[in-house]
Amino acid sequence: MQHVAAAGSLLLVMFAAGVAPLQAQGSVHVSPDTVRIVIPIGRSVQEAWRWGVADTPLGHAEYTWTATLAGDTTYSIGFQLFKFFEGRPGTGTFDELLRAGQANVSVVIGPRAQVIRTARPRLRGVDSLLVVELTDAALIETVFARRPQSAMIRTKSPYAEYRQQRVTVTYANR
Repeated sequence: MQHVAAAGSLLLVMFAAGVAPLQAQGSVHVSPDTVRIVIPIGRSVQEAWRWGVADTPLGHAEYTWTATLAGDTTYSIGFQLFKFFEGRPGTGTFDELLRAGQANVSVVIGPRAQVIRTARPRLRGVDSLLVVELTDAALIETVFARRPQSAMIRTKSPYAEYRQQRVTVTYANR
């Protein structure tokens, strides 16, 4: 009984501090014409969101919700919002947060990433999840040509601590 009370106290402290635990499991599903990546974000998309907060150092990612696929070439797919200047903090809806950041597909080379400028992932929030979709069949064929078996989901925000979660990539029958 004490273990349950301690866990409950920890959750209470985390919620009081504005940091939510991530309970949901991410996923990556690939078909020939669509990739759907589901990323737990640790908070309802119906809540008010903030960005550009004082706690985030300049030049650092404030939000990172991505899936990374490693192989001969490593790709990162998802959403990021960096704090590039000291400006007025923003607040708004989840959709406004998404417009303030960037959705992209990148080729990861060491500590750097090169954005594929023609890639246009679609983003939408559902409950406490970010759904990322790719519908460019040629890009899907390039990224998933070697059929990676797993992806690393990475999440970071002012509302949830940094987390990495390895998930199995599932493929539709071709």
